Amino acid sequence: MTAPTSPAHQPAAIASDAGDALILVLNCGSSSIKFAVFNASHGEPQRTPLWSGKVQGIGGPTPAFDESGLGADGQPFQHKQAITLDAEHPHTASLTLIRERVVARLAGRHIVAVAHRVVHGGGKYEQPVRVTPQVVADLRSYI
Repeated sequence: MTAPTSPAHQPAAIASDAGDALILVLNCGSSSIKFAVFNASHGEPQRTPLWSGKVQGIGGPTPAFDESGLGADGQPFQHKQAITLDAEHPHTASLTLIRERVVARLAGRHIVAVAHRVVHGGGKYEQPVRVTPQVVADLRSYI
């Protein structure tokens, strides 16, 4: 499978009600991008994802994609495959592939929020916070 070389320009479905609300969480690293999708339909999001996956080996000779979890029908699934990434923009291609796979599994459900894990927030951020322009400025100052 070849991962797309350019990001899709159509936004993912956004929920107009919270009946089928999902949260997509990303963890982008230098050689892998991990993701997890959580049910947010009933108040507090669950701690166990409905499904998760990753692109690993970004920038290397043998990148791969895998995902597993529960499908919209409640049945477990596991999918693993070798992929080819755009050598000029492998992270963009990886995110595009992840987006396409997540959208393909929505089955009428909707992404209502996207979160990204920041590994180190310096001495100022020790717990989860909402990302504001000030938080971004603080994190940039650590680079």
